[in-house]
Amino acid sequence: MYLQRKKKVKRAWPVTIYYDDREKHPFELDEHKFRLVKKRLKTGDYTIKGFEDILCIEKKNGIKEVLINICRGDRVRFKKFLERMSKFKYKYFIIEDSPDRIAAVLRSIPDCRMAPRTFYLWIAMIVVDYGIPVIFTGHKPSVRKAMADEIFTKIIEKDLK
Repeated sequence: MYLQRKKKVKRAWPVTIYYDDREKHPFELDEHKFRLVKKRLKTGDYTIKGFEDILCIEKKNGIKEVLINICRGDRVRFKKFLERMSKFKYKYFIIEDSPDRIAAVLRSIPDCRMAPRTFYLWIAMIVVDYGIPVIFTGHKPSVRKAMADEIFTKIIEKDLK
């Protein structure tokens, strides 16, 4: 019995990236490589056309957005979302912020009585319990763009299909 090599599928650029129609600040991507198309997604904020059932990327515009999901009444819904997201083969939770700002952001939310250590516990839970990698990109637009470009490019290069 001979092993056959998997045939590589040649991808035509630009690749279509779907982003959720509720996303207020979509990624800025290399327009030669990617074409952003607004579409209602069931889970997450981004996926690649044809990969909707295996790729889910959730983007938070900052630590404050994550904290609002945890501190306010959205905690149950947030856990259900994480459960749905964990079922995807490829999933990423991107926070456009730096972890060194957690204490300052916590102080800016008056009705959130959480210690920074509890936030770290939630991040650990997302990674360990749900198996979802968490990526902090910082505030620089150039870093956010480069990170998003590289994630999508790497996924496409893996020939997921």
